[in-house]
Amino acid sequence: MTQRLIALRPSPLALLRRALSACWLRYRIREAIKDERALQRQIAHDTKQADAYRGAIEAMRCELALLE
Repeated sequence: MTQRLIALRPSPLALLRRALSACWLRYRIREAIKDERALQRQIAHDTKQADAYRGAIEAMRCELALLE
């Protein structure tokens, strides 16, 4: 019976492999979160830039309308 219980326990190598896999997954999750935040900042910046261009285009249209 004792031998059977020992056989059912994970080996130290299996435990190490599991711990390393968990660390790797946590690292990948942290990196994905960083990438997502950077992308959100880029989107916000691009949106502000697009708004600025829209404002400039509208101003030029108004100026053109005054000239015509």
